Amino acid sequence: PDEVGESVEASAPDEVGESVEASAPDEVGESVEASAPDEVGESVEASAPDEVGESVEASAPDEVGESVEASAPDEVGESVEASAPDEVGKSVEASAPDEVGKSVEAPAPDEASSSVL
Repeated sequence: PDEVGESVEASAPDEVGESVEASAPDEVGESVEASAPDEVGESVEASAPDEVGESVEASAPDEVGESVEASAPDEVGESVEASAPDEVGKSVEASAPDEVGKSVEAPAPDEASSSVL
């Protein structure tokens, strides 16, 4: 259990951690590479509930996430490429309930969206 920790490589609840490489609940973490609940995380590459995460590449509930590439409930997400409930999402490429989404390329219930393909 580590509150402020960079490069935590094992399973540990970590609040502020960059490069957490194992399954750990992590609130602020960049480059989390394993399954971890992560609130603020960039480049989360495994299944993790992530509130603010850019480039989340696996199934993770993600509130603010750019380039989420797997199925994840995502509130604010740009370039979500898999099926995810997404409130504000640009370039959502899979079927996702999306409230505000530009360039949605798959069938998705979408309230406000421009350029729906």
